[in-house]
Amino acid sequence: MLVSPRGRLSGGCLALLSTVAFGTSACGSSSDSGDTPATTKPAASSAAAAATSPASTSTDFAALVIKPEDIPIPGFTQKSSTPLSESGANGITVLFANADDTRELGDTILVMPDETAASAAMEAAVTASQGQLTGGTATPVQVGAGGTVVSGTQNGKATTVLIFQQGTAFVVMQFDSAPNDPVPADLILAVGQKQADAIESSLTE
Repeated sequence: MLVSPRGRLSGGCLALLSTVAFGTSACGSSSDSGDTPATTKPAASSAAAAATSPASTSTDFAALVIKPEDIPIPGFTQKSSTPLSESGANGITVLFANADDTRELGDTILVMPDETAASAAMEAAVTASQGQLTGGTATPVQVGAGGTVVSGTQNGKATTVLIFQQGTAFVVMQFDSAPNDPVPADLILAVGQKQADAIESSLTE
């Protein structure tokens, strides 16, 4: 089981990938690595468990991920990158953050065996995220297939989670920031669209 270390803002990182896929947090920080790992909550684990045949291991999963310059927030860099492979899904989780860690983006992509498995995992993640964010409300958005934004607060942070499907890939993008400085909705959608485009381009080449 892989768990990303936590920083100042990521201590309450959603356990979506723990509950929906296979025990990996969708975000974390490369700093303060001595902190206690984020805890997980049992929910919706059957979604990815239904995937019985492994996704292709020949995919260059790093090529699916957006670049720091695709995130229009000053000073954003990639802090960490971790490959994921278990329970019929393969992918990658990447952490981006600004210089002082006041804004973070945890970007996790899982390539499932087929589009049905990806859709099931996406729907389970939406349900899980609503339960884990205080005041979490789900809003449909036009990003990928079934795009949904869930916004609320968690451990004193403003948190917005964008969840969508792009072909056989299932994506969770978690934006964390200070409670009085939420990431603008239009920025989240713009970054999400760039991520959807990157996956579509890479998986269809």
